[in-house]
Amino acid sequence: MFPQHWRRAAFVALAFVPIAVCAADAPDAPSFADVGLYSIREGDQLGLIDRTGRVVLAPEFEELKLGDGLVLARKGYRVAYFDPAGAMVIKPQDRATQPFAEGLVPVPVGKGMGYADKSLAVVVAGPFAQPQPFSGGMAAVAVADDWGVPKFGYIDRTGKLAIPAKYDKAGPFVDGVARVEESKRPRMIDRSGRDITPPNVDFVGITREGMTRVWVGRAQGFADAQGRLAVPAAYDGAREFQEGLAAVYTNQKYGYVDRTGKVVIAPRFEQAESFSDGLALVREDGKPAFIDRSGKVVIRPDAERAFPFSDGRAVFVKDRKYGFIDKAGKVVVPATYSYARPYDKGLAFVLDKGRSLYIDGKGSAVWSKP
Repeated sequence: MFPQHWRRAAFVALAFVPIAVCAADAPDAPSFADVGLYSIREGDQLGLIDRTGRVVLAPEFEELKLGDGLVLARKGYRVAYFDPAGAMVIKPQDRATQPFAEGLVPVPVGKGMGYADKSLAVVVAGPFAQPQPFSGGMAAVAVADDWGVPKFGYIDRTGKLAIPAKYDKAGPFVDGVARVEESKRPRMIDRSGRDITPPNVDFVGITREGMTRVWVGRAQGFADAQGRLAVPAAYDGAREFQEGLAAVYTNQKYGYVDRTGKVVIAPRFEQAESFSDGLALVREDGKPAFIDRSGKVVIRPDAERAFPFSDGRAVFVKDRKYGFIDKAGKVVVPATYSYARPYDKGLAFVLDKGRSLYIDGKGSAVWSKP
């Protein structure tokens, strides 16, 4: 079976639940693996290892987050920042408590908030309220209107309010588009602040690969970065674009469309995941399979469940045990584990009889919980 959240009933139900626009909404968080790090845990305490299994940060922190290549590490109310080698570059303090984004981080300034650089020198004085991370050279901040009600606008890196503070909610710019809420109406704006929401759109979803999922009533489609409804709102459900294609749901079947709205793989699957590593996981005739971009089934794993490819490997489950196959469908790591996560830039986390491990592409353990 597919992961619980991808069972059909759940997918259809979720497809109709709009994702709330909020000031804290952000693009996909960077992965620790992007800088060669992997999380480990000792009880509730977190740490990090590198790709060789060397402990970079011992598991003694309550929170670890990555931003701009620096690891935020929190103990209690104090936060320090480390580089990927584990060297502390900002000592424990309580002014900066968020990951860096585009070289800046919110810090207290006077009675409000501003932004500091990586030396923690204030470079955007503000003061603002509820400052959000920079994205695409701009950041959403709140400014009180004449009635003292906070409204969101966008500042540039000089602190200038480049887009007026008139929104009830505001998200980050992603691929040149931000989703906001004005007078309880979800909208799309470009970097000039121009409303580019297509006509009749009732809700605005996530932007990915320059395409924003939108709702017209209960039907879903996609708008491009110019605000054109490039994929008509004609589907009962949809997934965000990935590798140039998006999974869509209609007439109780799943297929795929491209950025022009062309149906490139006709709806025929019982379930469908997004493309990753050039292949997409689907369910056909009650069994998992992987298809290529033409819709051709290229792998039918001997498994009850499977997960999308990453790093040229895919998790499969057989007889309640987890293993990995390659893109030829060959078993490269036998199904002997009680749990496994997908490979992420060279390593995968697995559980072996309750023992935590990270394994390399050959299945050899590079780290195990002591």
